[in-house]
Amino acid sequence: EEDLVYIYELNGALKGSWYFEFNQWDQIATGDILHEYMEVSYRDEILRVDHETNYVYVYMLLAHEGDNLREVEILDLDFTRYDGFAVGNVRNDWEGNEIVVIRDDDQKIYIYKLNTTTYMEITNVERFEIRDLNRCGCMQVRYTPYDGFALGDINEDGNDDIIVVCDEDEKIYRYYWDGAYWCGEAIYSSLLSDWFHGVRYTGSPTRHDGFAVGKLFRLEKPSSVIIRNRNGPTSSFYSLVSTWEEADKLANMRIGQYNTMSILLISGHGNPLAASPVNAAYDGYWGEFSQHPLVLSLSCLSGNYEDYGDSLGEALFRHGAAVFIGSTEVSACSVDSDVAQNYFEYWNVWETSAGRAFRDYKNVRSGSGNYWMLWVYEFNYYGDPKFPGG
Repeated sequence: EEDLVYIYELNGALKGSWYFEFNQWDQIATGDILHEYMEVSYRDEILRVDHETNYVYVYMLLAHEGDNLREVEILDLDFTRYDGFAVGNVRNDWEGNEIVVIRDDDQKIYIYKLNTTTYMEITNVERFEIRDLNRCGCMQVRYTPYDGFALGDINEDGNDDIIVVCDEDEKIYRYYWDGAYWCGEAIYSSLLSDWFHGVRYTGSPTRHDGFAVGKLFRLEKPSSVIIRNRNGPTSSFYSLVSTWEEADKLANMRIGQYNTMSILLISGHGNPLAASPVNAAYDGYWGEFSQHPLVLSLSCLSGNYEDYGDSLGEALFRHGAAVFIGSTEVSACSVDSDVAQNYFEYWNVWETSAGRAFRDYKNVRSGSGNYWMLWVYEFNYYGDPKFPGG
C-alpha cells in the first residue's frame, strides 16, 4: 500500500526505507545477480518481478550515492500470477546467482543465468528448462498454486536446492543438480496438512503461511522453515530437518544460543535423561547459564532422576540452572500442554516469586478434575520449589 521497502540491519535496527513500486502478484527475492559489478560485488541485491510487465528489476544500495536505492531493469521473462520466483546458486560451477522461476501451468522450472560485466552490463542471458528429472526421466517437476517455494543448500554440497512444499500432495519436493543431471525426490508427511496451508500472494489473501530456507543460527545447517499463521499468538514456527538426531542437535544448539535466559520451558515426551528434544547427551551444546534459570520440564518422568545416573535435571544444574521442576511419573500430554500455554499468563512475575507462583498454580488446578489432581501429585514429589527470584 505504501510502495516502500524497509531494510534492517542484522541486529534489527532499521537502516532506512525507500520508494519501491510493488503491485498485486509481484514477487521479490534477494541474491547476487550482478556479481561482477564492482559496487555491489560483495553483497546481495533486491529483485522484483513485475507481474504486469514480466520485467525483472534489480535494486541496489549504492554507497557513493548516499545509500540511494537504484533501480535497474535487467530481464524480460514470462511470469504468471501463481508462479514461484527465487534467486540462488543452483549450480556451484556457475558464478554468482541465478534467477529461478517455477510455473504452475506447464510444471516446469526455468533457470536464468546472467553473464554481466564490471560495469553492470548484461552480455547475455541463458535460459534452462527443467521438467523431466533423474537420469531416467522417471520423475517430473511438481508445483501447484499456493505451494511454498524457496532455494537453499540444505545438504551443504555447494549447490542451492530447489524446494517445493506442496499442500495438495502433502509432500516436500527437492530438486537439485547432482553434477551431471537435474534430479528430484519427494518426501511425504502425513502431518503436512496440519502445519502448512499455503503461502499468501499479494493478489490473493486467502492463504497466510510462509516458507523459506536458510541458516537461522550459528553452527546450524541450512534448513527449511515454515511459518504457520493461525492469526495471532497461536501461530507456529517449524524448522524441518531430515533426521531425529539432527532435530535433537538443533534444539540443543539453540539452548546454547540463549544461555542468558531466566526461564526455560520444555514441553514434549520425556524420560529421566531427556525431555524431547532437550537431552542430557547433548549438553555439550548448552554452554553456561549465566542467569541461573528456572527450568520447567512438562514431560513424563524427567523429574525422576534418583536411579538413572547423570539425569536431565542434574545436567541442567551442572550448567547453571537454579531450579529444575519435572514430573516423577507418566504425565498427561493434554494437561502438560495446557500448563505450557497458561502457566505464565497466570504468574505475575512482577509481584510473585517463582516458587510461590508454581505452588499457587498447583493449588488452583488441584480441583479441576482427576487428570489435574494426578498432575499435582506428579510435580509435587520433592515439595514446592524454593526459588525466590521473580
